[in-house]
Amino acid sequence: MDLPDTDAKYTRMCSERTLQEEQKGFFQSLVDVFIENTDAETWMSELWNKNVLGIDFVAEFIKNKDIFSKSIEIFSVKPMYRKKNLEMSNKARTLGVKEMQSSNYQKALLLFNQAVILSPTPESNEFSINIPPLTSALWYRSECLMKMNKFQEALNDLHIAMKKSLPEEYRGALFHRQGECYKSLNDISRAKISFNLALKFLNENSALYTTTKKEVDSIQQKKVEENSIKTDKNNKNQSYDQAFQLIADEFIDISQADGMGRFTIAKKNLSIGDKILIEEPYAACLKFNSYGTNCYHCFKRLEVSYGCPDCANLAFCSSKCCEAALESYHKYECSFMDMFIGSGMSILCIIAMRMVTQSGLQKALQIYETHFQNRNNIETNNGHNLKICSDSEKEKLIYNLCTHTELREPMDYLKRFLMAFFLLRCLQKTYFFSDDMSGTENFERDLTQEEMKIVALLLHNIQMLQFNAHEIEEIQSTEQNKPNTKIKTRPIGIGIYPTVSLFNHDCYQGVARYFDGKKIILQMMKPVPKGAMIPENYGPTFTKRTKYARQRVLRSRYWFKCQCNSCVEIWPSFDQMVQNKSVKLRCSTHLCNGKIDKSSISCTECGTAIDVGYVQNKTEQITNRCICKYEEAEKLMEERKYGEATEILLKALENFHNIAHPPHFETHKAEQNLRTCFIATKNGL
Repeated sequence: MDLPDTDAKYTRMCSERTLQEEQKGFFQSLVDVFIENTDAETWMSELWNKNVLGIDFVAEFIKNKDIFSKSIEIFSVKPMYRKKNLEMSNKARTLGVKEMQSSNYQKALLLFNQAVILSPTPESNEFSINIPPLTSALWYRSECLMKMNKFQEALNDLHIAMKKSLPEEYRGALFHRQGECYKSLNDISRAKISFNLALKFLNENSALYTTTKKEVDSIQQKKVEENSIKTDKNNKNQSYDQAFQLIADEFIDISQADGMGRFTIAKKNLSIGDKILIEEPYAACLKFNSYGTNCYHCFKRLEVSYGCPDCANLAFCSSKCCEAALESYHKYECSFMDMFIGSGMSILCIIAMRMVTQSGLQKALQIYETHFQNRNNIETNNGHNLKICSDSEKEKLIYNLCTHTELREPMDYLKRFLMAFFLLRCLQKTYFFSDDMSGTENFERDLTQEEMKIVALLLHNIQMLQFNAHEIEEIQSTEQNKPNTKIKTRPIGIGIYPTVSLFNHDCYQGVARYFDGKKIILQMMKPVPKGAMIPENYGPTFTKRTKYARQRVLRSRYWFKCQCNSCVEIWPSFDQMVQNKSVKLRCSTHLCNGKIDKSSISCTECGTAIDVGYVQNKTEQITNRCICKYEEAEKLMEERKYGEATEILLKALENFHNIAHPPHFETHKAEQNLRTCFIATKNGL
């Protein structure tokens, strides 16, 4: 690996973690067995020296019968996932009913969620009781949700229960309950329809019939202005795609330069607080440890959970998300969920596969043929000045991101290929390549042309994601009205974002990065002039780490040497700035970017003599118009008045950049506070 001035051991460790995240996983053991029982190292070295890569490498792999047959034998896969459990579902439902009767509604809701996730579907015929367990769990959960005044969520459960074989004798009660929900949501028209339907199913001598009749009479007597609500709460986000296009086109251009690759630049002068980008991921995966807390598809925090019809490994926030996942990628992952976890594979590997499965076979083959056909090295730097809105252009952005294949060690490349082959074996068993589910297909054969292209595509994705994926975070639950409570975030997933991946690193970040579910939002933290690079940060900031520590991480994790101002000028970290809080003022000469301080005699850039009065005046402005305002904003944040704090910080930080240059201790603390305000405001705190 030709990376001078690099900690080779640390670099190798970082690279391995992007392939196998958990040391206890079995994938590395399979690789070791494969290497021990073949001449893979010699064979790999020969191919590497000949620069045999991509689809040609796949062909050579199949051509070597000893290596290929051993790989078929060693990388054998079989379905392994958490199955539905009727006994545990019934137990959770029974406990939930008890908690609901004791008015412990939140605890009851959690138990009913478990019952729903673990319940076999009505079609599975694993029960002989009158009401299928899933329908029963939904029925009781809807009652619990109504007691918690969550009427829209209760309606969702009732609608699904109606579809899931609810016995006819329950229809009257269901329509009555549905009418109560609509009435509480002030959707009087639907409430009236539901109550009238209930009367058709209820016994005229029952108490519920009498109650329902009174509801109908009451509605007929009242002249209530109808205020129908949208039953799909997700509609509030339907404008995000349009917002992305408008914002990106207005603020961002893509440029290219030697040694920098492609990168984003400002289309116009960008001010602090400008929201320059909202973007959906091309593909994203939830982290394993968030399966029980977040929706597997949209990443929203779970309150009401819905399960996959087959596995009990994960949960969705709605039937809509469940259906969307099943229609695209989850049907190819479902039966191997526990095997993925047990293998210890990095979540990046699952995203690599999802980039393929969410497209479908024919689209994935088209992607391969469009971007990689007849090319040995599937890495390119084409795409200068691409427009960044259309799906086809986003695809070009994704498949032209760097893989650093030329910098890899031969065995690193082989291991990534073996992971791609391992994932291919899973796709074979889930009938990604064939609709023949008879169980008679022979998977011990040579690979077809389609399979060769898909494994080459998987290999590319695994390499590319190592350097271009972004961690997705959510705000941790916090008491909204409690003062002096710090807002914290936690990682919940990983995504690959077409435009965000083009932002170059700077140890002094220029944008705040935060999330709305899977959507990434970038908001300016410092001013950037038209035509200048818009700097992002890949993790290590100069305020928290020394230059050596930052360079070590960036060289080992991302394989480049950072040449940003804070590295070249060796800016001090927070710890060092505490001991020296001096500030570098801007030169008084128009357009000069020189730096001056109390000890300066003349500007180092333009040579203008320094006026002592100018220095004293600007220093006082830093104190009065910046530092004092930072402190005022911090007090407002302690009172959880984030909107007011944001306005003060935006103006104070703008003042600083007009007067002085970074680094500056109080200013960088204020920038961190501004990011917190952005996140808090986005989450309604």
